[in-house]
Amino acid sequence: MTDFILYVRNFFVLAVLLLLLQQLAPGKELKKYIRFFSQLLLTLGFLSPVLSFFADSEDVLKKIEYEAFAENVAEISRDAERLEYVQQDYYLEKYEEAVRNDVHRIAETFADPYGLCVREADVELSGDYRVEEMEVTLAKKEGGDIRTASEKPWGDGGEDAKAVCETLKAELESYYQLEGGEAYVWYAGE
Repeated sequence: MTDFILYVRNFFVLAVLLLLLQQLAPGKELKKYIRFFSQLLLTLGFLSPVLSFFADSEDVLKKIEYEAFAENVAEISRDAERLEYVQQDYYLEKYEEAVRNDVHRIAETFADPYGLCVREADVELSGDYRVEEMEVTLAKKEGGDIRTASEKPWGDGGEDAKAVCETLKAELESYYQLEGGEAYVWYAGE
């Protein structure tokens, strides 16, 4: 008897909620669809005791729980793949920044005795953390004259700056074991 009273109470609550939903619908076009959906739910709610004879509710719930669990596992695995991809990009970016700083330090140490400084250093890495391209731009230090290692004036910096750039390029290619063509060193002038 208590099962019947519980069933009637639940059916009544469902009917009231669906009636309220129909009344709150904003337009006539939308009310038509809400009324159809409400009638479908009321019919299923009314027939649920009859349907329970044909299908065990515990088996249905277990199947629903299993499907929900399988979907959650699939979603977690997709999230893990996305997270791994994002982390790989993050690590590549951080490693690129570390190599860029290292190239800047090496170039600055090399160029300092010649009265040059590093204006810009840029490095691009491939997905497997290999240097794809390296660019270093040298410039004359502020307030100083360009000089060779033996303190000889360079004049306009043309040929001597080109020699320093080529030597620095060779040193960077040797240090990073580049095959050639990946490193570019320029003199930007003043």
